[in-house]
Amino acid sequence: MATAVAGRLEVGVAVAAGLAIGSTNGYLMVATINRRAPFVAASMFRLALLTSTALMAALILHADAWAVMLGVGLAQIVMTVSGVRQGLKS
Repeated sequence: MATAVAGRLEVGVAVAAGLAIGSTNGYLMVATINRRAPFVAASMFRLALLTSTALMAALILHADAWAVMLGVGLAQIVMTVSGVRQGLKS
């Protein structure tokens, strides 16, 4: 919304797409753990998958790649803070 007011709606859409892409990392991590895949190889695969998906989204949306990657990063921060908060409660 703030980017629309500033006249840069495409940046807001790109950040939102990055948030959606980044939020899938938690589901991918759970699936990896359930399959008992090697941690390093699975992490590299997830990183490559998220990065390529974010870059494809930037190409499709005709948006700046940094905005999509910013959304992915913000999703990772939210996921980390949520995990730390839950860990501190227990």
